[in-house]
Amino acid sequence: MSQRIPNIIHVVWFGKEMPKRLSICVDSWKENFPESDYQYMLWDEEKIRSEGVFDKYPFCRACFDLGYYPFVSDVVRLYALHTYGGVYMDTDVFVMFNWMSLCSGFDFVGTIENWSPWWINIAGSVLASVSWHPFLREGLNYYKGLSVLDVESLVNDKEFLIGRVLSRLAVGRGFRCVDVKQVLSDNMVLYPSKLFLHRGHAPSCTYHLCRGFLDGVGSYKSVN
Repeated sequence: MSQRIPNIIHVVWFGKEMPKRLSICVDSWKENFPESDYQYMLWDEEKIRSEGVFDKYPFCRACFDLGYYPFVSDVVRLYALHTYGGVYMDTDVFVMFNWMSLCSGFDFVGTIENWSPWWINIAGSVLASVSWHPFLREGLNYYKGLSVLDVESLVNDKEFLIGRVLSRLAVGRGFRCVDVKQVLSDNMVLYPSKLFLHRGHAPSCTYHLCRGFLDGVGSYKSVN
């Protein structure tokens, strides 16, 4: 199967210089997704304004003005992937190897985050997609419909976290709150947390991406 998802890496960062612990993680992206093969697209305030994101999504602008940057990032990651396609990762994701082979044949790739039996979601921290995917469009329509008057109440609501939002939207495509590989409608695939995300203990990152996907000799394990 051919790779449909373009070789674009979206980096979302606002404000002052990125802390060392995060820049180490981003450096790991470039080691495994070299700039000679991948286009890196930085989404800072200037880029967001030039793309008209604040004009299209007033809720996003309100979050930015109030300093709720993680919720700005929630909208921007969906907009970037919908508009250009490619890969989005949170800046605290440390990449262990190039995992684009997991995207082969699919139009949208994500993973499960499993915090407890009562908190299993689609992770917002690692997403890959073709441009103009209907799932991303549905997510953007959700944020477009939010009122700027609701910012203060929503940012304190756990159900508003990006993983919860994506999970609710995916139910109609066959998503189940179980930590297993799931192939959904619209050519989407979600990989289980043990294969794709590992909660890191190193001080330089929050996640070790794909750490659990390697066996003892460094070859791929079966993704079933």
